[in-house]
Amino acid sequence: MIIDSALGDGFAKLPDLCRPGGRIVVFGGTAGNFPPLNGRKIFWRQLQIIGTMMGNEDDFKAMVNFVNEHKIIPAVDEVYPLSNAAEAIAKMEKSTQFGKIVITV
Repeated sequence: MIIDSALGDGFAKLPDLCRPGGRIVVFGGTAGNFPPLNGRKIFWRQLQIIGTMMGNEDDFKAMVNFVNEHKIIPAVDEVYPLSNAAEAIAKMEKSTQFGKIVITV
């Protein structure tokens, strides 16, 4: 199973990484949309591509509780003031960040 939150051009490589019967689960698109894919790899390997919204309100509450309980700190790439939001969005469009991009208000 591959869990992908980026999409973009790199998504085209994921079918090559799957074993027969594998699944690719997609829940975000920070690197762009689906690229052109070789459909033959998907049906030859009998792959499943599944989109998800990452759960419901109860799932979100459970995740927040888990993060708080275990003191998980997300990786933050860069923090921008609201006045530089266009710069932050441009960076996200290039997918050059490692971690979250934060805009402060």
